[in-house]
Amino acid sequence: MGSISVEVLIRKEPDELLRSLDDVKRDDASFNWDLLREAAGTRAVAAIGREEKKAWAAVALRAADEGRAEGLIDADTAVHGVVVLKAKLIAQLGAELGDPILDLGTLLAWFAEEVRGLDVEAEWPPGSSPIEDLRSARRVKNDLVALSPVIADQRYLHAPGMEQVRRWWDRREELP
Repeated sequence: MGSISVEVLIRKEPDELLRSLDDVKRDDASFNWDLLREAAGTRAVAAIGREEKKAWAAVALRAADEGRAEGLIDADTAVHGVVVLKAKLIAQLGAELGDPILDLGTLLAWFAEEVRGLDVEAEWPPGSSPIEDLRSARRVKNDLVALSPVIADQRYLHAPGMEQVRRWWDRREELP
């Protein structure tokens, strides 16, 4: 089949595109999964209807998974992109417990895992700033930006796990 173009694939309907991804995986070892993830995520956010948004998001999530599994997308980049997409869609469509795209609890549990072992009350910047501490703090700040659509949404102010996120959010300007 040769090289497969993201530009051609993205013109398909999302359900048809999802069905064709096994062929892509089999026939093009250097396929740009990250570009497909970005393009499908953009389509998901811009789509009009709920089901169309979720269908494009499913394509983006599959592309992130395939790219990460093939070693063609850095794991942190893939996860961050997925979190950004899910947070935007939750803000647009509302949270839905158990939904693979719209489950707010999944995002909040991910954040809790990201900050495990870090002290929200710690002084930033630390007096002696070991590079790893600075990297961790910067990662938390980037994570907060990714979650900002749901942090700003008053519907989720009292969601389980949001208190921890908001405590970090209130300190974000102090983080590197």
